[in-house]
Amino acid sequence: MVGLEKGVCEGVCVRGDAAAHTERRPKRRARTPLSLIQPTLTLSPPLFSLRGEHMHHGLYPPGSPPKPHAAAQADMIDALLAWAGVSGVRAMVDVGCGIGGSSRHVARQWPAATATGFTLSPVQAARANAITAADPAVAGRCTYAVGDALDMPLPDGSADLTWSLESGEHMPDKARFVAELARVTAPGGTVIIATWCHRDLEAGEEALGPKEQKLLAVSCGREMEDGKSYERDKTHGAPHLSLSL
Repeated sequence: MVGLEKGVCEGVCVRGDAAAHTERRPKRRARTPLSLIQPTLTLSPPLFSLRGEHMHHGLYPPGSPPKPHAAAQADMIDALLAWAGVSGVRAMVDVGCGIGGSSRHVARQWPAATATGFTLSPVQAARANAITAADPAVAGRCTYAVGDALDMPLPDGSADLTWSLESGEHMPDKARFVAELARVTAPGGTVIIATWCHRDLEAGEEALGPKEQKLLAVSCGREMEDGKSYERDKTHGAPHLSLSL
């Protein structure tokens, strides 16, 4: 796992054929029904005017001059594409697409690219399609729908770029999520995951600080257990989640 910059939020890039081989995970506690989650996954007009078409964080390198948040969000997308070595896109799958900002941004860069996005929210999907239809640069090339990221209605090898920006931390089954991203990615394609996860510990650190633990727990929808949910892997010296995300 390699981070764009040190912090809790890191990125993962997987190239080519990817297969997930994982041990059986313990059953997780019951989760909130989708019918109760969907109405909350909206972007109100005031929030849309503040955040624009993107629903993720921006990139603010140390020492850089001030810039609008929308510009920083676009810079985050460009930084991820450059970091993963993406030089062209034929077909993109945007997993956890929100209102489609990332995939429209990619489609604007590569005029021949198409994109399919999935979200849990019918409101987000409708708004994503409306924004796309009103933008001549991407209209007809990007489509959005309500869909399950763990079981996407796409054939194997559908995309040469599969994208998940700040959505993977919410998936109830991480192994199945990664396997599904790999399934829809064509041989030689690229999977990019930018997600809230455990940063590398510094020398002398045995765990994240309380504020970081709380932030990560909230981001991943998990409860901490006396601040001991994070521990160091004694074999490799690398931090990991004891809850096996």
